[in-house]
Amino acid sequence: VMKRSPLLLLLLLGTTTTLFEFVHANDPSWPHPTALKFTCPNQYSSPVKLSSLSSDRGKNIPKYVLLPPISASSSPTSSAEGKLCTLTRLNGKFHIPIAKSYVSFNGNDAWQLSPGKYLSRTFLRCATTASDGPTNAITGAPDYLSGEELCQLTLSPLGAAHDGYYLRTLSFGGPGL
Repeated sequence: VMKRSPLLLLLLLGTTTTLFEFVHANDPSWPHPTALKFTCPNQYSSPVKLSSLSSDRGKNIPKYVLLPPISASSSPTSSAEGKLCTLTRLNGKFHIPIAKSYVSFNGNDAWQLSPGKYLSRTFLRCATTASDGPTNAITGAPDYLSGEELCQLTLSPLGAAHDGYYLRTLSFGGPGL
């Protein structure tokens, strides 16, 4: 039986931090011009399909998603405490975790990449927006406002057989946890 060293474990855990970076809000490459903003459901939910990310499956096109941290997704009457929002990818029958946001003990609620199959193909950049986003064709309002804290995830393309990306909110003590 091979014994694992604490140094090896530390190196493995440290690999996730290399894919995360904070960017200056005035960086012209952030957010990506094709990034779509989504928000976690306010309360416990079944996985909600992000349909607009699934229309071109099999065409090898990466996706850019803007997500506010879980605390920004909560309403004034609904605290983020005890909530977990997950972004998953459905491959066949299985939801594969891509990223998560929750309020931690130190108050950090930024998005974090989940270890696993897609870690090396997913990138995360967080910043506060410097200006309003593009106007949403349906609502007529900007997709995001200046001063919003958002994280952009660059997601790997979906294969033709993959169903899509999903958001789900779980609550501590509620269904699912």
